[in-house]
Amino acid sequence: MTPEKLNKLEQLYKESTKGPWESEACNPCRQDEAYQALKTEDGKTIADCCNSELIEIHRDYDDDELGAVHYWDETGRKNLAFIAAAHEHVPELIGNTRMMIDMLEKSADTFRDLQDVFRIKRIPKWVYACELAETAIRAAIEKATGEKEQVSP
Repeated sequence: MTPEKLNKLEQLYKESTKGPWESEACNPCRQDEAYQALKTEDGKTIADCCNSELIEIHRDYDDDELGAVHYWDETGRKNLAFIAAAHEHVPELIGNTRMMIDMLEKSADTFRDLQDVFRIKRIPKWVYACELAETAIRAAIEKATGEKEQVSP
C-alpha cells in the first residue's frame, strides 16, 4: 500500500463517525421489513441495508412458550459486522504497516552499510550475501508499498 493510500485511509478514518460501531437487526418481527443497520455505541444509525439487493432473510424462533419469530438479513449482518471491525482496526493496521515499512527500510540500509564494511575488508562472499539480502528487502518494500524503492548510490 503506497504512503498516499495509507494517508488517504487515515484521513477517511479520522473524518468518519467515532466508534465503536455495531451491526444490529432492525424490524426483526416482520419478515418483509427486516434489515441490518450499522450503529454507534449509543444506538444512532450510521448506515443500513434496508434497500440492499443482496438481502438474505433468516429467521429464528424463541424457545419459550410464546414462540416469537425473529428475522434478520444475514448478508447485511456479515457485511456490516466486517465494516464495523475494519473501522475499529484501521488505526492499528495503518500503524503496523508504516512500522513494517520503516523496519524494512532500516534493514535494507543496514545491509547496504555492511556491504561497504565487507568491501573494505575484502570479503567478497559477504558483500554478495549482503547485496542479496538488501535486494530481497527492497523487493519486499516495493511489494508492500507498490512503489519502486529509491536506492542512493
